[in-house]
Amino acid sequence: MTIELRGIRFFHTGSDDRPSFTATAYVGGTPAFRVRNAGRGGRHDYTTVDLALQLEAQRYAKSIPRAYPFEPLDQLVDDLLDREIARRTVAPLLRDHLVFTLPGDRLGTYRKLSAPYGAASLRWIRRHYPQATIINEQLAADALAP
Repeated sequence: MTIELRGIRFFHTGSDDRPSFTATAYVGGTPAFRVRNAGRGGRHDYTTVDLALQLEAQRYAKSIPRAYPFEPLDQLVDDLLDREIARRTVAPLLRDHLVFTLPGDRLGTYRKLSAPYGAASLRWIRRHYPQATIINEQLAADALAP
């Protein structure tokens, strides 16, 4: 089953946790539901387009191991949004930089080392920032995931 978000629009209002957004979720290439969040905390708001497809997406979301104990469909949407944020903001940097985050950084903000990703830059980051999350590695793992 393929679930994707299309027509994603981000807004610069709301909280630091999650972006404000609207999008349409497609299941197998067919619109299933619209989703939005004002970014003020709490669950996403859903508007059904195709009830059978929305229920299929909910069943699929329940089958995925969850990172937090909230609504499974919300987590699936969050994962899809995170990938889109990475594609829009980080992917262009990855070609020429080692991109990383540190604990406490705001969601959606990234740090970059003015050196390409490689053994030397990884050694430097690991020595100076051992707690860093290397985005280059994280996105590569996501790309290889089924």
